Amino acid sequence: MDFHIFKKNFESNFHNDNFVIKSHYPRWLAPKDLAACKTLICVRNPADQVLSWWKMQQNWAQSDDEKMDLQDYARMCINGNEVYSDWLSWHESWVHEAKNNPNAFVYFYEDICENPERVIKSLAKFLEIEISNENMKKVLESIDYKKSVDRRGTDSKQGKPSFKKIGGSREALGEELWARFKIIAAKIDPIFKPRFD
Repeated sequence: MDFHIFKKNFESNFHNDNFVIKSHYPRWLAPKDLAACKTLICVRNPADQVLSWWKMQQNWAQSDDEKMDLQDYARMCINGNEVYSDWLSWHESWVHEAKNNPNAFVYFYEDICENPERVIKSLAKFLEIEISNENMKKVLESIDYKKSVDRRGTDSKQGKPSFKKIGGSREALGEELWARFKIIAAKIDPIFKPRFD
């Protein structure tokens, strides 16, 4: 599981006692009281998310024997047998926080892909951070998928970037699995209702 503390990169923008924790953890693994913390919750279409995770797992595989067929992996995720908790349970664990904590902010992966500047501005406003045009340009460059691929080049240690296309999982997974992910997503609270473009 990802659990990173990024302090050095933010020291110029924040006071020394502030830091950022990035996590894929369900709510019950986070600190009990998040009222004094700014919490960002990113929601992504579950089918696209699974396709991205599958590609990431392929990069981690030490040999072809450790690689898994996409359809098998998707079925495993639909059945709740995935590392980070299944999509529905993870989001359900955060619903109360998202609805009741004024310091929790929900945003959608698809929105940041399609209109990154608007989303970055809304995140900055929520975090009470002023972002200059120069810093906005740096942020937009750092999250640009094509530039990320170019930066990685042939660095085999990093592997190929994960799947970033919006809605591309429908073609990769097929109609039957796509429909099953839509059924799962329909069960979630409207605050986390994902897009199925």
